[in-house]
Amino acid sequence: MIVEATTLISLLNHFREWVGMIDATDVRNKAAYKTALKSIYVAAFETKAYLAPTRAQNPDTELQLSRLWTDAALELQPINPNLAERCLIKAEYWADPSTWTQQQIDESRIGLDGIIGESRQLL
Repeated sequence: MIVEATTLISLLNHFREWVGMIDATDVRNKAAYKTALKSIYVAAFETKAYLAPTRAQNPDTELQLSRLWTDAALELQPINPNLAERCLIKAEYWADPSTWTQQQIDESRIGLDGIIGESRQLL
């Protein structure tokens, strides 16, 4: 079977474009992964700072924490839906922490140390 040079060049050009699209998708996926990890760590460390013994309760800060955990949940959804769901529950917790019992926190697996530990496994 004889293949014309123009046909071969055309096929090689299409192949190169296809490989380029795969590389671009890989870069976008890596960027999304980094963004998701950054979101969860920002939420976690802001929460940790808020929970420091010297800090007083502040409803505005708790609302901000709720937003950070919601953002983390949305970013994590395509990467780790289970962890994303728990971040969303954590956002719900921070919307009104006074309504939650320690048992509910434990059963929901939204403890800060557990979420940070699981996030480290994604690195």
